[in-house]
Amino acid sequence: EHTYPGRGTYTLAMRDPNRVNNILNIRNSVNIPFFLQTQFTLLNTQFQGVNNSAILLQAPIDFACAGQRFSHNPNAYDIDGDSLSFQLVTPFQERGVEVPDYTPVDQVRPVGPDNVATLDPLTGDFVWDAPQTQGEYNITIKINEYREGVFINSIIRDMQIFVRACDNRPPEIESIDEICVIAGEEVSFDVIATDIDEGQSVSLSATGGPFFESNNQASLTPSEEYFASPSTSTFTGQTTCEDIAKEPYQIVFRAVDNFFDTSGLATLKTVKTIQFSDILVAI
Repeated sequence: EHTYPGRGTYTLAMRDPNRVNNILNIRNSVNIPFFLQTQFTLLNTQFQGVNNSAILLQAPIDFACAGQRFSHNPNAYDIDGDSLSFQLVTPFQERGVEVPDYTPVDQVRPVGPDNVATLDPLTGDFVWDAPQTQGEYNITIKINEYREGVFINSIIRDMQIFVRACDNRPPEIESIDEICVIAGEEVSFDVIATDIDEGQSVSLSATGGPFFESNNQASLTPSEEYFASPSTSTFTGQTTCEDIAKEPYQIVFRAVDNFFDTSGLATLKTVKTIQFSDILVAI
């Protein structure tokens, strides 16, 4: 617990003296410190309301196959409904000091049109199409939080991607892209996960704000179990007027195969959910 003298913006940080060894895009990585920080603003609750930091719902370790498209999303959820944006940044080794000789993942040789990494600033979808060399890589995503257009918070996600030499292909996800619902209605739609590699099973899971609503938590059934491909799960959520928000809710569906026995390659699909409209409610 921390006690602060008053309103203002504060930085919470941690530093580990060593990263793991042999990160391909951080030279001499074992001797480079690992550093994380969160910048947080204590607001005037009488006029600006309460402020909570965003929560990152997706784990910061992932796997990829050389030559195969890779995707990841930190799936940041802000309980206050503040607006979030995402950007790739150079990792830090201490406050205000970037890691020296850091190389973006798509600049590790061989480079070219088959080796391109992008980050969607609105959804947080990171796509690397495609890793070319097996090994361990680092990416760092900064999540910025705004209220009424004013910057208030930020979070640094510093994560690892393990690229392996394999001919496995990631699963595919079929679902809606966006849905708009009148508050009070139940939301229900199917999500289909398919793995095109013969003999593999696929598991489907989901994270996002609707799973954290205390009154009407959403569900995905079945979830986190391996089934023969194709596998269909149903997302269900009951909405209320309390769910109305300026920013749309976001659900990230994750399909993973069992290529590595208990885990494998994953595919993410971001659904812009669920945008409840107070105008529709008024009608």
